[in-house]
Amino acid sequence: MNDKELYRQKKQSQLDDIEARIEKLKEEALQSTANTKSKLYEQIETAQLTLKEAKAKLESFEKANKDEIESHKKDIDETFMAINSRLAMS
Repeated sequence: MNDKELYRQKKQSQLDDIEARIEKLKEEALQSTANTKSKLYEQIETAQLTLKEAKAKLESFEKANKDEIESHKKDIDETFMAINSRLAMS
């Protein structure tokens, strides 16, 4: 398995983890007060939008040629940091 495939698998695993964290937040929101619920849903919505962006970037990475891989990795890593930052607010 080459480095590109290992990176893709690692990021896919992280995406799966992020999706699970978002689902956990949804469950938490259902059991929260109105004020907290509103904040959680806002956080969930933002995280889901960024997650969608990360998935698109990962798809683009898969199609990238050898010369484009590093710039794609940097972009993907920044997007994952943004998602994790948004999810850390809970």
